Amino acid sequence: MHERTLAERVAALGEEHPDTLWARNRLATVCASAGDIERAVSLYEQTLADRVRVLGEDHPDTKLAGRNLIVARATLDDGRE
Repeated sequence: MHERTLAERVAALGEEHPDTLWARNRLATVCASAGDIERAVSLYEQTLADRVRVLGEDHPDTKLAGRNLIVARATLDDGRE
């Protein structure tokens, strides 16, 4: 469902629309919750880069993406030990 939502937002609004960025962040969160941490990290990295470019570094959504990425990377690192 989240993959479809992201695809629909990209098609309707474009890659850089805030709603598209939110949908990508949500998909990353779902991936992380399901244990697909590598995919979550990749999605969070893309979301963070796009949010910095579109919304700026100080926007709350950008900061959220950064925090999500930190947690996902830490989880990935913990799983590799």
